[in-house]
Amino acid sequence: YVNKDNPIEKISFDQLDAMYSSTHHRGGKPITKWGDLGLTGEWADKPVKLYGIKPWNGFEEFIRQRVLSVGDKRGEWREDIAFEKVVFPMAKKVSEDRYGIGYSGIAYLDAGVKVIPVVEKAGATPQAPTYENVALATYPLSRLTFFNTNKAPGKPLNPALDEFLRFVLSREGQQVVLDQAIYIPLRGNQVQSGRALLGK
Repeated sequence: YVNKDNPIEKISFDQLDAMYSSTHHRGGKPITKWGDLGLTGEWADKPVKLYGIKPWNGFEEFIRQRVLSVGDKRGEWREDIAFEKVVFPMAKKVSEDRYGIGYSGIAYLDAGVKVIPVVEKAGATPQAPTYENVALATYPLSRLTFFNTNKAPGKPLNPALDEFLRFVLSREGQQVVLDQAIYIPLRGNQVQSGRALLGK
């Protein structure tokens, strides 16, 4: 996302890599000004102010792997990024910086930022991080969160844990997820798969 006053309409993985990485595995030359992204007028010569989450963090690692790394080539961050230790203040920082750009989960957005559609590959349709696009994983930066348990082979789960997981996979449990507005509820096939695993 960018500051709400920024006129940019979309951004690609290639451009994000050219802005945020020191390795540029996607082949682009470094992007340092908003004019490098096609903005004109007063924006053309203004610097791109990068905000990011200090390594190691789940958001940071996801972006590094998904955008900056290509194949077996590990992407690395530029050193001049304004890193935050946690994700929570990121949107506020960008909302206060007219030339800022940052990333975080949807749950941490602020009214002063504008979410921009992302293009994964050249020629692809830009995808905004709408509820529907994230739920269907058509937004290229959709991220899955996994919940794992440690169960001894051939033995049942601890009854309290089994009951908790059954609640999470129930309509009521998924409604709690929806009401909290931090995660997106599971799709029907994911709920069915989870329930099937509980029966084993």
